[in-house]
Amino acid sequence: VTVQRSDWKVQRQRRSVYISKVHVRCEGGLVSEQLLQQVMDIIAHAGEGKSLAMEALVSCRAGNYAEADCMLARSSEVIAGAHEVHRQILAQSATDAEMPVSFLLVHAADYMTAAGTCRDLAEEMVCMYKEMRHV
Repeated sequence: VTVQRSDWKVQRQRRSVYISKVHVRCEGGLVSEQLLQQVMDIIAHAGEGKSLAMEALVSCRAGNYAEADCMLARSSEVIAGAHEVHRQILAQSATDAEMPVSFLLVHAADYMTAAGTCRDLAEEMVCMYKEMRHV
């Protein structure tokens, strides 16, 4: 199931009180609302990219190669969005010596990396399906 960004924001709004109470304090100080939003954006982008990569495999197995290629391309775009948000956080941390590192930020970076790996493996598997089926 693909989580749409608009749906994620609704879920995030419902959970924001819980998240802010649990994750605002971390090593090095307080996590700003902006940083929390950026972390959630990374997780949402990575999750959508991973889902698209997995859906591409399902399409490929069904013989829908063009659809699989489109899903992989969209997956790359969405995961690139996660990397852009991550790059923004890194740029902020370069100028802000007081920027705290939270467990949630570490989780987001790890999830983004895992989504990229999943996407790369899905691309290889789509190529293997095509080769095995002489497409």
